[in-house]
Amino acid sequence: MKTANVLFEPINIGKLTLKNRFMRSATHEWLASDEGFVTDRMIDFYRKLAQGDIGLIVPGYAYVDPSGKSSVRQGAIYDDRFIPGYQKLVNAVHQYDSKIALQIVHGGRQVKPRLIGTHTPLAPSAVKDSSSGITPKEMSEEEIQYIKQKFVEAIVRAKDVKEYFYCPRVIFFERVLKIRIPTQHLIRGKEMHERVWTVSYTHLR
Repeated sequence: MKTANVLFEPINIGKLTLKNRFMRSATHEWLASDEGFVTDRMIDFYRKLAQGDIGLIVPGYAYVDPSGKSSVRQGAIYDDRFIPGYQKLVNAVHQYDSKIALQIVHGGRQVKPRLIGTHTPLAPSAVKDSSSGITPKEMSEEEIQYIKQKFVEAIVRAKDVKEYFYCPRVIFFERVLKIRIPTQHLIRGKEMHERVWTVSYTHLR
């Protein structure tokens, strides 16, 4: 019978090896800049977690499009300008042999209109948000395709961050969107084929 000591043992997840089984789950820490850039405070926060021997760290949030920002001081990944900051974050965590994951998200109906400069957030369905009382705009087919592409682009950016291990979680809050992403967008130089990714889509590196 295994004891609690198993928590301190390494574990393999696909090709990824974690030094132990402690994971820091994604929790919004309000440490990004107002524009969504990684800050020195954010890097220091996760560096301290890595110093504490956490095997896998998941930062709080990274929105894939400006229309998906649901709170202040959330991280963003909708433009290449954000890559250098994430690179510094990854390097800080890797100094202590911890691994890091990136949660990519669109806030859907939980987006605050004041944060995105519009009065009506986009969502898969026009269901009122109980916390804000706002009923979002149901996305058109074109808008769904646009946001799907933004997730693809965010994944490519995450792979452009050197040695980045990431587990993007596609969240729209109303329903699971099945996203068909051509693999050539994820792994450059490999043969083309397609897979279906859902809310629990995970790519290990």
